[in-house]
Amino acid sequence: MDILEADSGRILVSEITDGRVLTFDNVIFSLLKNGSVYTGLYWDYFTPLPLLYRRAKVLVIGLGGGTTPYQLHKLYGKRVDIDVVEISQEMVRQSERFNPKLRGKFNLILGDGAEYIKKCKAKYDIVILDAYESSFRIPKAFLQEAFIRDVNSALRNGGVFAVNYVFTLKQMFRFPAYARLLSRYFEIYKISEGFYLFSNLVLLCPKGISVGELRSTIRGRLRKDSENEHVVKKF
Repeated sequence: MDILEADSGRILVSEITDGRVLTFDNVIFSLLKNGSVYTGLYWDYFTPLPLLYRRAKVLVIGLGGGTTPYQLHKLYGKRVDIDVVEISQEMVRQSERFNPKLRGKFNLILGDGAEYIKKCKAKYDIVILDAYESSFRIPKAFLQEAFIRDVNSALRNGGVFAVNYVFTLKQMFRFPAYARLLSRYFEIYKISEGFYLFSNLVLLCPKGISVGELRSTIRGRLRKDSENEHVVKKF
């Protein structure tokens, strides 16, 4: 067990029966399973997105323990070029303890994701938003129309904005307004394990292609086996 006191809470790395978890204030921020690149949870629904491209330039906003960069690198190797924006130096240090194999597999940008995205114009094929404060709170800046507009500008034509949206009580009530903002710039495909408190809703928002094109391309290219059966079913 490895504990780090961050400025705003406690980061804890723990071994579990079939892997390890990184938690922040008792909330799971990252998970790794022994013997599999998949987790069985929401991170897995980001993994097919690079199949849309011959080579994908990816931005992940929110590192946590690095589950998503790890999965993408393991599945696609040099076919993905990954940037990660993380605001917490403490989280970066603990992610290196959580998964030492991640070192050197992505380009780290230490800073505010909402500020960084303003500088990016048609730079990325995929932007993944998975940034949380403690208690499942999405930072307010990431829910504003200005940020959504900046993401749209940062994506190349044919790109995808992907969001992990957790249903706290407040965020459940705020979701219809957030979805309306997203729909001004993107078509939305929802992947949900159920609409209940603290469930994860993954939103896939393509730019310049339809949701139908996104799903049909991924279905045609996605390797199908028992390990990723839960992912195949969602597309």
